Amino acid sequence: MKLALPVFVLLVLSVSVLATSYCDALSQYRQKVSYYKEIFDSPQKLAALNMSSGQIERVVSSLSTSLARAEQMCEKEKAAAAAQATNAAEDSGTSATVRETSESSAAGTTARTVTANTENANEAAIEAREKAADVRSETANARLNITSTNTALIREIIAKYNTTDTAAIARIIKAGTIPAGSGANTGSSAVSGSSAIPALPTETTVPSTGALARFAYWWGKVTMVQAASGSWAPASNMRDGANINPLTYCQQLNSRSEGVREVGKTSISGWINRDGKADTEGRASYTESGVVYECLPYRAFDVKTQLDSNVPIFTAPQSEGSAQAATAQIGATSSASATSDEFIAPTGTTAAGDVSDYYTQKMQEILQKNNNIDSQIASLKQLSGEINSLVANLLEQKSRIALNEEGMKEIVKSVRITPTTVSTGDVAVEAKGKIIEARTSAKKPIEVEAKGGSVVIRDNGVEAKASEIDVTSDTVSVGGADVKVTPSEAAKKVNAVSKKISISADKDNKAIYNVQAQTKARIMGVLPVTLNRTVEIDSQTGNIVSDQKPWWSVVAVEDAAQNASAQ
Repeated sequence: MKLALPVFVLLVLSVSVLATSYCDALSQYRQKVSYYKEIFDSPQKLAALNMSSGQIERVVSSLSTSLARAEQMCEKEKAAAAAQATNAAEDSGTSATVRETSESSAAGTTARTVTANTENANEAAIEAREKAADVRSETANARLNITSTNTALIREIIAKYNTTDTAAIARIIKAGTIPAGSGANTGSSAVSGSSAIPALPTETTVPSTGALARFAYWWGKVTMVQAASGSWAPASNMRDGANINPLTYCQQLNSRSEGVREVGKTSISGWINRDGKADTEGRASYTESGVVYECLPYRAFDVKTQLDSNVPIFTAPQSEGSAQAATAQIGATSSASATSDEFIAPTGTTAAGDVSDYYTQKMQEILQKNNNIDSQIASLKQLSGEINSLVANLLEQKSRIALNEEGMKEIVKSVRITPTTVSTGDVAVEAKGKIIEARTSAKKPIEVEAKGGSVVIRDNGVEAKASEIDVTSDTVSVGGADVKVTPSEAAKKVNAVSKKISISADKDNKAIYNVQAQTKARIMGVLPVTLNRTVEIDSQTGNIVSDQKPWWSVVAVEDAAQNASAQ
């Protein structure tokens, strides 16, 4: 999987490319949510666009999540801006220094560096930027270093300087985390010294960058981690790194990781399935090219690419209320890998998380890059068709379908089971051999299966037949009526030696259990008989709605011991 935007940007917030802050993104998200909700509520518009309500529901859900995040961060952004304004006023007299230095490299090239130390956007910072521009015109090895706790100032200088430099690289480095021995960027890397781990064995060679770790992933397989010797081995936690944030995974591998970047693909041997088992063809391990990431002690991103595409330049989130010192370095030579907009669709996967991640990333790409609504709809329809194909493949491969599986409810909102099909949205697969795992709204686990020309809902070995059943990850319904009481709980309401249970919706739109039971009794307490009963039980409350018995049952006494022994 390749990321649609530079990794650094994705780690902060996925926003529209026209936004320059969280607050700026709000109006765009609100407009898009409103637009797609309007389509969702209009059958005519859905029909005109040839889209299903499920397709639009996915879009609205994704946008709503991003909107909520943007609203939350906008409030923090406003608070930070207010605090920054106060600090700027207090620090208006802060001393600042601007100095110019020259260093000679082994190749005899002189690298001139302009450094400014400042706490607010004062004349010293402006002078530093202008001086750096002058130096820049004299040598291709010029550098501009700004050290400040004011990260907004750093962004301002980055944005205004080097906008025409097609190879500009900026690194935001938290104070105190620069590795020992690091020095000026002499054209290959901003961090000098040998790498702690070797170059990739095939296909990809990365310059020495002081990387802390490397890992690679392939959809549905355990993440591979590279050892210092250069060999690859599955992660000890058996985790699929494709389903988590790459920076999060880096920080699990090395707590010093401050950034991450994709460095291409390489052929790796030893991949294993996420469950540790061999596949249907008996293969226990694989050799395949995987997406490789480097974990870095700094944050790396391509400034020029971001400026050209209007992607906002954010510093990484800091702890609440803190203003950590940071350094921006801008140079002429890029040592960071180019990012790509291409996503690799998971194929042959049995993991819902793989499909969910792919869908989420493609959705973000469409909503960020296509600001024209017609273009968005066309792209979303194409994506929907692709996701339907992946979901169909996913359902066909699984014999047990757990709707609370990681990633499943993001791509499968509900499932309808009939005697012949299991369907969700526009996707339908054969029901034979499929068991759906879900929970009632009372959080009780159940199974649903097409069996013997009917659909059965089952728990604790007790089954109830229905014509069709709808399930989500946390609800079960029959005829549109919610079911809270499980079949085994309904069966306990009736003391009998045999029971046949079915469930259907009544005229009041309630799901009712119908129990055909045979109860042992004795007429006048002496003559043994069998009572044939029809008991109806409310699936919401568990209360007995009716209990139909023969007229002569009034003179019969139930044999509690015999009936109990059959339970």
